[in-house]
Amino acid sequence: MTSETADDLRKLVYPETYFVGLAPPELRLALLSRGILAPAGGPLRYLELGFGSGFSLNVHAAANDGAFWGNDFVRAHVDGAASIAAISGANAHFLPDSFAELLNRDDLPTFDVIAAHGIWTWVPDEDRAAIVELLKRKLAPGGVFYVSYNNTAGWASVVYLRQMMKLYLAEKGGRGDVSEAVAFARSLHIAGAAYFKENPTAAAEVGLMATRNAIYLQQEYFLDDWKLMSLAEIEAALRPAGLEFGAQFPLIMHDDELVLGERGRDIVAKLESPILRETVRESFQGMGFRQDLFVREPKVLTADERRDRFRAQRFLLTTQSRNVALKGPSPWGELDLGARGCVPVMKAFEALGPGPHALADIEAAAPAMPIDDLISRIILLAAVKVVRPALSIEEQRAVSQSCAALNAYVLSLPGGAAVLASPVLGAGVDISPLERALIVSQSAGKVTVDDCAAEISRACPGELNGRSAHQVAAALHADHLPIFRAMGLILTSET
Repeated sequence: MTSETADDLRKLVYPETYFVGLAPPELRLALLSRGILAPAGGPLRYLELGFGSGFSLNVHAAANDGAFWGNDFVRAHVDGAASIAAISGANAHFLPDSFAELLNRDDLPTFDVIAAHGIWTWVPDEDRAAIVELLKRKLAPGGVFYVSYNNTAGWASVVYLRQMMKLYLAEKGGRGDVSEAVAFARSLHIAGAAYFKENPTAAAEVGLMATRNAIYLQQEYFLDDWKLMSLAEIEAALRPAGLEFGAQFPLIMHDDELVLGERGRDIVAKLESPILRETVRESFQGMGFRQDLFVREPKVLTADERRDRFRAQRFLLTTQSRNVALKGPSPWGELDLGARGCVPVMKAFEALGPGPHALADIEAAAPAMPIDDLISRIILLAAVKVVRPALSIEEQRAVSQSCAALNAYVLSLPGGAAVLASPVLGAGVDISPLERALIVSQSAGKVTVDDCAAEISRACPGELNGRSAHQVAAALHADHLPIFRAMGLILTSET
């Protein structure tokens, strides 16, 4: 990495953000969906490269049994993340090292999971080489490498937009800022430049730029090191580390019926090369940002082994079935959960009680549904977050205190929406300002609807949208309280 690039990156202090795709249970489910055995639940050895604010790493360290490590050479990131880990008591280690410096450390264990989110596209070749070398040395057999990157199939038309904005700033001799370059690009769009008419992805991106975080825009468009890649190119880069493509995240990308359609599935079915099949899927997905899981020496499950693993996996219904929108748009057309047979699955969950429930119990509650149909429907419901994978009871017990401590800290901070660590899901849960008011009142031992209404009136009156605080509180108690309890998010004053 050049000193100029390093200096630029050290200035980018990221805000608190959370990425659910980095959660170990979500990674395991994505691999199981594709018939690949993932590392066992715990104690897990996990490394996140370039962790940014470190909030995702802190949530996952608190919510999963194991040792969690991370590096980031922005000192404010390291210090901030370490201070939060001290509050939760999680087994987390935050290192102020570059990728090359990690290679010189002799205190790193062998890892089950190594994750690089928002790193690969935006660093120079020597850093990518250091990551590959680290994978060679420190990723265990059967271990998983999560990598996210800007994908050529969905993002190629934006290359010109980036070049144009960088040239605009260069013309100003470095005296301009990102907002000026964005305004310049928007002026071309408004003036009717044909480029934007012929490249709808670039046009949409220009429209979104006004809502983007300035730090995101700086990294995405104005750093010198930025390289688009296809999945095939990523696979070739990781091959020296002995890694093979395993699965894609999010799970909705696994739904060939939705994403490929009948004709696309026919085309893919005739292809023998795994990497060609995935490359063809790229062309149908059209996603600019891709998240992939690569595995060292993957254990491919037989059909029966995959079924048995699914039967043992626990899932939690995360919303009441009456509140699920069965039909909705997607980038590939309408998704109809009702037509896809998901309603009986949700009803089976509710008949068994709050949960989580092993899929074997859902199978017993819906005996007329073949197991392969049940698995495909549970994957689809997980893809739209109606259900989520859950930890074992033993794993939950191991992390309950660290989650409680982290959540108490998060709820003590000012603000509305938040992310809490679920000891049941092994992952973070986004909560709205109104849901936060419910959890705060319950955690303080104020458990009635009137108590919740008072907290709503105090903390977020602007969220009522013409309804009374009591109406909103009653709805939260009926629809959300049982689910938040099942997720382990409701703290008591004795916790």
